[in-house]
Amino acid sequence: MKILVAVCTRQRRLQLRECLSSFAAMTSVPGVELEVAVIENDDGEYSKAEVSTTSQTGDISVEYYLQREIGIPFARNMAIDIALGKSVDWLGFVDDDERIDPNWLSAMMEAAKRFDADVLTGPVAFTYETSRPHWYDGDLDTPRRTGDVLKTAATNNTLIRRSVFAPDGMAIRFREQMRFSGGEDSEYFYRVSDRGASIRWVADAVVYEKVIEPRLTKRSQLARQQRISANNVSIHRRRFGRWASIRRYLPKVALNTVKASILALAAALTLPASRKDSERLVYSALKALSASYGILQGVAGKTPQAYLQVDTVDR
Repeated sequence: MKILVAVCTRQRRLQLRECLSSFAAMTSVPGVELEVAVIENDDGEYSKAEVSTTSQTGDISVEYYLQREIGIPFARNMAIDIALGKSVDWLGFVDDDERIDPNWLSAMMEAAKRFDADVLTGPVAFTYETSRPHWYDGDLDTPRRTGDVLKTAATNNTLIRRSVFAPDGMAIRFREQMRFSGGEDSEYFYRVSDRGASIRWVADAVVYEKVIEPRLTKRSQLARQQRISANNVSIHRRRFGRWASIRRYLPKVALNTVKASILALAAALTLPASRKDSERLVYSALKALSASYGILQGVAGKTPQAYLQVDTVDR
């Protein structure tokens, strides 16, 4: 069995180096040939040297590719083309700021044997560059068990069977019109499941992501909430039509507004006793309002272009 894992990267050389080094510690699986393709999505070969130093990570071959057309869907579609050219059985995606657990491959292959799945996806465990702010409430995943069936997934920890993207199969590719909006991976996997393919959860196939300090600001988190809400509406509209998305999401604007008002009042009442608790409540209120604003953007057919710039710690 042949597996290609794609790591799409842009302006994250140090994080990419850590990501690639984690493959060296991965437990091999008999009968499985694993390769890694690093696809740099930039105007030049800024990370090629990092790949050259790890071109052979243990028994795993690492190859470098450059996609000059800026936008992550273009890089992911290049990964599909590379996978087709190599005639692999599975195409995987992990992010360039992640480290892969040593048992990741064995957990994925065990799940591939147990379940008739077209997509396998697993959890992301978060670590932090600095201590988490007291108001931060992110990264709370829904508890799932191995084998649970999902409607969508993300490309931060995923294996896709060849039949999903091959021309003689479903021939599903990433939507390049969503080049800077984010959410194109969720949209992709919704199309996969809507076509009748099976997406299964693999609880033991873990990757680890270090959350860098710039992401742990209120401004960053509120912008993220706005973007996610806008993308959710946009994806629902593509799947079910404009009016269906309006009926589903517009009432949430009113509910979020009421929620924000209640939280703001609670924050004012809590302030004399605890400034930190009050600040948490204020943040929750702002988060509800950001979600409402994102919904209105999505209903209007506008989505934030959040990935015009990359949050990075190095060049």
